Amino acid sequence: MTGNTAKVRSLLLTALMVMSVFAGATAFAGSVGAANEPLDTPGTYYSGRIVSVDASGLSEETDSVQIREVEEINDGDLELSAPKAVHSLENGNVSFSLGDRSGKVVLTTDSGTVLDVNGGSASMVTGTNESQGIIEITNHNFEASFEDDTVVDNGHDAKTMLNIGADRSNYKVAVTSDDLNQDKVLEIFNDNSDYNAHIAGDSVVLENVKSSSEVTANFIGVKTGDHDFTFKVNDSAVEVTDNITVESAGDKKATIGESHVNTARGDIAAITVNLENSNTGMLRIGNEDTDFFQYDIKVTDGNDDGKVTVYFNTYRTSNNTATDVNDSVRAGAGTDDTAVVQDGSLLGDEPIAQGDYELRSDVSDLSDPDDVTSLTVGPRSTDSAQTWIKPGNSENEGNATELTNVLTQRSNVALGDKAVVQVKASGIFGALTTADGSTTNYENFTLTVTETGDNKESNTNADSLKLSDNDFSIIKDGKNNTFYAVIDTDDLNTADGEGDGLGEWNAKFTVKEEYELASDDQSVSTTFTVEQEEVDLNGGNDMTVPQGEDNISGETNLAPGTDLTLIAQSTGIFYKNADATVSEDGTFSGSFDFSEYDNATEFDVFVQGMKSDTQISGVVDQNAGQTTTTTTTTTTTSSEPSTTTSTTPGDDTTTTTTSSDGQPGFGVAISVVALLAAALLALRREN
Repeated sequence: MTGNTAKVRSLLLTALMVMSVFAGATAFAGSVGAANEPLDTPGTYYSGRIVSVDASGLSEETDSVQIREVEEINDGDLELSAPKAVHSLENGNVSFSLGDRSGKVVLTTDSGTVLDVNGGSASMVTGTNESQGIIEITNHNFEASFEDDTVVDNGHDAKTMLNIGADRSNYKVAVTSDDLNQDKVLEIFNDNSDYNAHIAGDSVVLENVKSSSEVTANFIGVKTGDHDFTFKVNDSAVEVTDNITVESAGDKKATIGESHVNTARGDIAAITVNLENSNTGMLRIGNEDTDFFQYDIKVTDGNDDGKVTVYFNTYRTSNNTATDVNDSVRAGAGTDDTAVVQDGSLLGDEPIAQGDYELRSDVSDLSDPDDVTSLTVGPRSTDSAQTWIKPGNSENEGNATELTNVLTQRSNVALGDKAVVQVKASGIFGALTTADGSTTNYENFTLTVTETGDNKESNTNADSLKLSDNDFSIIKDGKNNTFYAVIDTDDLNTADGEGDGLGEWNAKFTVKEEYELASDDQSVSTTFTVEQEEVDLNGGNDMTVPQGEDNISGETNLAPGTDLTLIAQSTGIFYKNADATVSEDGTFSGSFDFSEYDNATEFDVFVQGMKSDTQISGVVDQNAGQTTTTTTTTTTTSSEPSTTTSTTPGDDTTTTTTSSDGQPGFGVAISVVALLAAALLALRREN
């Protein structure tokens, strides 16, 4: 038996030796770009980590180092498993992967002596210090895959994302492909400055990879077909593969998104160029031979959405209104798109004239365009002004859509709210916008808000706010030939130096005669009245509430949409609040629950921030809101008719029943009625 056991052990060790040699060869063959790290024990490593060990200085002769699992630790002594992997030494040295395992392991000699490794140099552990050789291996989860299964070889659809995930950060990933050379793989991933893609060995290496990374993969110019990619952590044997198919993009095209574009002279026309299978294209505005005006504009789709919107500022097309042709052209704000005039020049003294202008587009050759439409530059006008109001406590809206969602058309505004003057005019928005589109220019326009009527104090100049002094904010909606001036009534109060800001104010917008596109002053105006804010609860009357849920309501002249907080408090008993929003008719309501408070509990209720002006008193009444029925029975000793009357408070209906049976005293019918009435009354009291 002993001989057989020894033979089995010998065969097992031989098999492990063969397996370890094969595993080592496989690890090295597949470890392109992988770095060997000198091992240190005790230490923690990710599974698959490739480490190196120098065992040439051991006092005990050994042909290999073995990986054994730690099954138990007893005061520094280790109970170990049989060898799980055997790595042969070559000149006393070996590099190997820690493998796809986790937990505590040690390295041993052939005889099972535990090795302590420092900086890659191994020594034998003696005595009870075997725990010095423990290696803690943690799982190394790693994945890499393309976001799309299929891309094309040109245009914005040639790009996709490589999603990389791991349970560690700040590592390198080596990328290889069997059918694409290193230069082509580098081109695919070269758009990623954050990852410093570069060639190392036979791989393209991505650096500084995070636990979750999105890496741009651009397949423009990559041959069509299926392509396999291998992604390997550089300091580990861990690797994954993914496949992507590259298809032909088809013909390149650049078309105009609008069949016809209209704008007023002096405004900004939005022209969309749609790109198919290309990131660049050309747009022409006008024709030099027939219009004596022509811009050839190169557009670049920088955010890969397949389109570029060109904003053509018709005002900044002359030497008097611009310094460069590109002052009149820009791509959409907030994108990486670009629009640059390649050929064209500014006009003389005046901006582009009214009329129809040809629009044509192509990927590259405008002499044979993919699309032809037109642009009409029409006359400008100064049309109207009107007043709206908005809550004083609403957010600062960043655009016209957000603003109009909180506006109410009304000419009286409560102090503390905001008056909003809407001006409708065309042909001014090119001038309002500076050449780079970053700021607003009011040089040729005025907007003045001036006290008027009884609001103006005697023997004083009229107080006012001015657009040129940045006294109010402007929100432009050039697409709808509109802008909004948001005026804080608190600022009017400040401006009204001798008064309180209350009363009538006139807002007047003027396009000056000096404006290149106006022959004389053009003005529109609107008037609004600032009132003292008024808020009351329950008509200012004290109230009784039921011992349950109830709404407390009020009225106000604050702008619809104003958020209020109602407070109900009883000293030492409760403090409650309820949100309320002013509706279109000026009413508001907040819900409270008084069910847990005793009958006759007194409390105060008010609007937060307006306590002294809105506070009223309340009391909890368990009978509040209930319906009461009173029954009265009248009986006579004569033969006169008997009358029963039923009355319900709050109801104008009274029911009277008369009976006469000709009997003196209590007749049978009267007795029955009396008994029924008494029974009903007793039953109600019990309830």
